[in-house]
Amino acid sequence: MKKVEMNKSIVLMALVFLLAGCDQYFGEKTDIEFIDKPVFQARDVAYVPIQPFLKGFVSPSDILTGFDELLYVVDEGSEEIICFDEAANELGRLNLKGVHHLAQEIKFIGSRKSRKKNSRGSL
Repeated sequence: MKKVEMNKSIVLMALVFLLAGCDQYFGEKTDIEFIDKPVFQARDVAYVPIQPFLKGFVSPSDILTGFDELLYVVDEGSEEIICFDEAANELGRLNLKGVHHLAQEIKFIGSRKSRKKNSRGSL
């Protein structure tokens, strides 16, 4: 019991010293007049089109930049996946009935490479 009473008295004395040391309970208010207030001005906004502009789709629904740095676009209207390079040159089309989204998994690409290496007999 004496330890509990002693701990209480130590905490009480520390609290008294802390509160007595301040001019106010939470200190003094800091003057923040040295901070410049931002001035907002209305201005016109211009949008610059990003080139190359991809067109010629019936109903594009998804786009993916692959791990191979190629661009893949899903066209739901024609049910195709169209592949482009960095300069927006069309590399090929794949007809796939019911396609509407794309995803690419790095594990699949890695396992495909390892299968190719294993089929050649080298690691």
